[in-house]
Amino acid sequence: IYKMKTTTLTLAGLCASLLWLRAAPVVYFGEDLNHSQAPQQPDTPTRLATYPNSASAATKFLARLTGVATETFESFAPGSSPSTLTFGLDTATLSGSRLVLDIPLDPTNTFNGVYPISGNRTLLLQSDVSGFFQIQFSTPQAAFGFYATDIEVAQLQVSLVTAGGARTNLLLPSTLPQWSGGVAFFGVIDEATPFTRVEFTRLGDQGDGFGFDDMTVGRVTQVLPVLQIWPAVELGWYAQSGQVYQVQYTGQLPTTQWFNFGAPVVGVGTNTFMFDSTRYDTKRYYRLINTNQ
Repeated sequence: IYKMKTTTLTLAGLCASLLWLRAAPVVYFGEDLNHSQAPQQPDTPTRLATYPNSASAATKFLARLTGVATETFESFAPGSSPSTLTFGLDTATLSGSRLVLDIPLDPTNTFNGVYPISGNRTLLLQSDVSGFFQIQFSTPQAAFGFYATDIEVAQLQVSLVTAGGARTNLLLPSTLPQWSGGVAFFGVIDEATPFTRVEFTRLGDQGDGFGFDDMTVGRVTQVLPVLQIWPAVELGWYAQSGQVYQVQYTGQLPTTQWFNFGAPVVGVGTNTFMFDSTRYDTKRYYRLINTNQ
């Protein structure tokens, strides 16, 4: 049975758009921190031998799927920037910052804290370059999951975009900042709103490089019936083209203290969605600010 978190919405007086709630996708997340080396240099942590929290999230995510394919990046040449991925009968086109690293299995062998989860190769979102890449699928998908390594300072945003341009921005609730060499798993299932594109955006310190491995996708027909859904909430509004919006939240009303939720969103004339799964048991009040006014 789906339960939505009780939430009261407020609308900023300067904003002409409507903010509403919608049934949220199901998110699976787990992270394992690495304390093998103090922060900063030389940034050569020992790999985590096990990552139970991340693996548990991955197991729960994969248990919801059947007949899916996983990309491990083992077939790509080191130093290459793959443009096409194959997931069973589906193909996907990559664009933006990406680089395949070959890092042999060795407890102390990492690339500044980045390392593969399976095999010897991983896909790198490089540091000090545009913190963005995207995957365009040949057919609509309802599930997407992956492992990430070395999320330290910057936040990772994953955006699901439908064929019609509707966008759901999901922020990984990673511990920030953290020491080098940590592992996380993030998976999302959205049967109600299949997506054709996934965008990865690094928010904050662009010097923070991330590694990705074991990407899994699944169509609606590959998603098994729901046994349990955690309560969560999704915020949505019509984002006028060229207008910049900021969603904010607070824990109580009345208040003069509002906190930004996620990064500012530039409207492109479509419905836009943001997903809040970070606190399941706490009431939140939201408002939407149009920063152009």
